[in-house]
Amino acid sequence: EPTYDALMQIGTGEMGFSWRPNALRFIFLWTDEPGQSYSVPSYTENTVSALLPVDGYMFFGFVPSSYWNTFDGIAAATGGMMMPLAEYDEMLGHMKDILKQRCTL
Repeated sequence: EPTYDALMQIGTGEMGFSWRPNALRFIFLWTDEPGQSYSVPSYTENTVSALLPVDGYMFFGFVPSSYWNTFDGIAAATGGMMMPLAEYDEMLGHMKDILKQRCTL
């Protein structure tokens, strides 16, 4: 799972998301592996952490706590957060809380 590569492709626009003006740019990631890159040269947590905040992305990672250290810098840099990779209902509850707290109509 080249998670750093995917996050970089989002941040550079290579992945091709289109956002409406003033949209909140949430990125939710679910993985059971540490952050990694297959690119040459490899991307790192620091590379991703420097790029994503530029366009206002907020990163929320659902990751086993033993791998938080490979994503927590990205979450901190973007104003996001880390949550445990857990059962569906627990993770859905976390997502709903994030959206309630950060989205206003």
